[in-house]
Amino acid sequence: MKKKNLIIGAIGVVLFFALSMLVIKATGNKHHRMMKHKMHMMKDLSAEQLASMQTKTMTLYLDLSASQQQSVKAINTDFAQSMKSQFKDWKEKGKKCSSEHRFEMMNGHLDKQIALKNQLKKVLSEEQMIQWIGLQTSKPMGLGKLMFFGFN
Repeated sequence: MKKKNLIIGAIGVVLFFALSMLVIKATGNKHHRMMKHKMHMMKDLSAEQLASMQTKTMTLYLDLSASQQQSVKAINTDFAQSMKSQFKDWKEKGKKCSSEHRFEMMNGHLDKQIALKNQLKKVLSEEQMIQWIGLQTSKPMGLGKLMFFGFN
C-alpha cells in the first residue's frame, strides 16, 4: 500500500513539472511571436517616426514636461538614426564578418546606449531617471527596446 501511494505521488510530481514546463514554454513562444510581429511592423518606420513613438511612450510612463519632451525627442531621433544605420550594417556584414568585427559592432552599440543614458540624465529628473532605468530592466524587452525593436 505504501509503495503504491509513493508511486502515485511520484507520478503526480512528474506530471506537475511536465505541465509547468509546457505552460512556461507556451508563454515564452507567445511573447516571442508577439515581439517578432511588432519588429516586422516597425522595420519600415523612419527614424523620426520611431523617435516620436519612443518619446510619446516615455511621456506616458515618465510624465515628461513639454520642454523635456522636446529635448527627449531630439535625443531619441539621434539615437534612432544611429541605430537604423548600425542595424543596416549588421544585416549586411553580420553573417560574413569576423568575431573581432562583430565585437566592435556590439561594443559600438553599447557605447551608443551609454551616450543615450548620459544625455537623458541631463534632461530627466532624478526620479524620472530611476523610473527609466527600472523600465529598462524590469520588462522582458524594456522600455528602450519597446520602440526600437529591431535595433537592440
